[in-house]
Amino acid sequence: MTWAVATGSGSIYILSTTPASAETFSGSLIARYDLNDTPSQPLPFVLQASHVIVDSTYRLLISRSVPQTGGKRKISSQSTTFELLEVALDVSKSNGVDHSPENLEVTWRFIGGDAPFWCTWNGEGWVVLAGEEYRDAQPQAEETEKERVKREAKEKAERLGLGASLPEPPAASNEDKMDVDVTEPVEPAEEKIWPFSWTQTSDSVSVTIPLPSGTTRKDIIVDLTSSAFSFSLASSSAQPPLSTFLRTPTRQFWTGVDPDASTYSFDTANYTLELELAKADENTRWPSVFAPPEDDDDDEAEDEDVPETLSQSMLDAVRSTFSNIKQRSDAEPEGNHPAIPALLREEMDYDLEDGEDFGEGQGGIYSESGPGGKVGREVSVGYIVDGKPSWSKNQSSVVSLPLRGVDVMVKSAVDGLLFDPPTSTANPAKEGWKHVATSPALSFVLSSKKDTRIVRHVTRAADSGARKGATVLAFDAGGSGPASGNVYVYYPPTTSAVAKQGVMRVSGGDRGAMLGVGEVTVGNRAVPVVLCEKELVVIHGLSA
Repeated sequence: MTWAVATGSGSIYILSTTPASAETFSGSLIARYDLNDTPSQPLPFVLQASHVIVDSTYRLLISRSVPQTGGKRKISSQSTTFELLEVALDVSKSNGVDHSPENLEVTWRFIGGDAPFWCTWNGEGWVVLAGEEYRDAQPQAEETEKERVKREAKEKAERLGLGASLPEPPAASNEDKMDVDVTEPVEPAEEKIWPFSWTQTSDSVSVTIPLPSGTTRKDIIVDLTSSAFSFSLASSSAQPPLSTFLRTPTRQFWTGVDPDASTYSFDTANYTLELELAKADENTRWPSVFAPPEDDDDDEAEDEDVPETLSQSMLDAVRSTFSNIKQRSDAEPEGNHPAIPALLREEMDYDLEDGEDFGEGQGGIYSESGPGGKVGREVSVGYIVDGKPSWSKNQSSVVSLPLRGVDVMVKSAVDGLLFDPPTSTANPAKEGWKHVATSPALSFVLSSKKDTRIVRHVTRAADSGARKGATVLAFDAGGSGPASGNVYVYYPPTTSAVAKQGVMRVSGGDRGAMLGVGEVTVGNRAVPVVLCEKELVVIHGLSA
């Protein structure tokens, strides 16, 4: 076997080891490669992913932070940029290692304002999830403090959506006032007005569309099928956003409905069109009423992703469901890890107005939107083929990443939705991902974990008796002191109201802090492993 090992000081060692089937295990370093492309000293980097091109030739995707140096003083708080680079090397070649190392061959590089969240190879290129798009490494115009405040206010308002309120910008210091004109106030973000509102239950979706005053039944033209909704008005008195919504007379539903059990009605008193859609697949939560448009360049695409309105009765029902979660009685992971019969009381402290940041600054995953605390990482999807990047128009809040594979878990209200990428020949940054399974209330339970460092999932392939699902592993940070670091195991739901779970200690104490999580294949089984400072912990008996 051959391993590429990053040193943390700007170098990669190639380690050749004996096969796993050998009676004794041994290895030796056969080559060293340095990334000597900075004027002062080599910068440390992280190996993000690898892909074999042919035989022993590999492409490696690496990232690193690059401090800004020289030039005019920048007032922006962003003092570090991040680079994403692809390098190529032949792992079968050897050199003098430390005596005569070689330089890494960089095929392309991009820069961005955030470290990549996750990278993998899929189809013909790299799939990259990042908080910001990576762009060509060309000199950028300096951003003034006033420009930065306006940009950040606009970006935050877009993320928060309807009813967003933004804090006042921080007052500039005396030093900043010398270079920045702060007399011009920041323009307040306008509240987003949607063309309709909607909510859902386990078996139905309710949609309310406000219509212009004076609308009559004769003006409304509606048609419902199992996959699409057609709607138009005979009159031309509609104003935005309804007029924009009407420009597309037919829209595809997110998934199928039962047209015979679905109804629509016109409220003459309030001038609203009421839709009651019966879900074809009950107990599946919809992240949106309508599927994304096929034309990704449509400027009106963002208006169609209307957030769901969660009622208080919905939140009460979630709490009630959690109080009935039963104890896991079989197929528990082996070891000292008693199953918990229901969520602890403190895990049910669900406050929509809670502004505490549950993960920021601790390396955890977090988000700046959504109910139940800041759960998930807001990312854009990038796809880089031969040094040519493309990025998704909208961001998604990712709550869990795969131990192996390309499927990701995305936050949707209180749930987690498992998505598979499009086919290997499609562009995952432009084509729609396929919703394959739902983990009910996953975002809800993760919001109570104040020290979650890593969240990963193990995917179960669909078989004749079960749908595809995922077992989610939420790891505590687990310091090097006496405090223990646990992993909380959330299994796929067995019914609409029951989901089994467990907890075990994996780090902390004598084992030391958790350093990372991975997966190895033993026979035909995928086995999660946890690397701690002093031990390698193998999680046995984990079944989806």
